[in-house]
Amino acid sequence: MGEAKPVGALVVGRNPVAVDAVCGRLMGLSPQRMAYLRGASGRLGPILEHNIEQRGEPIAALRTNFAILDAPHLTRLRDG
Repeated sequence: MGEAKPVGALVVGRNPVAVDAVCGRLMGLSPQRMAYLRGASGRLGPILEHNIEQRGEPIAALRTNFAILDAPHLTRLRDG
């Protein structure tokens, strides 16, 4: 699976789609490249950063790239 990695953030919200999108960004992943979030976007909740109200520290200050398996279907998830 992987190893636990401290990020220094507590992410909570009313919308699980938005929470997953924020967590993906914190991990250095692009929510727009995750199939389940793309499918939920707009119908179940927002995934675009400008559509999610965030309080506290900015994502850029806490972002910690997580290791991902070196497989084509996973490496494309990396944000930029």
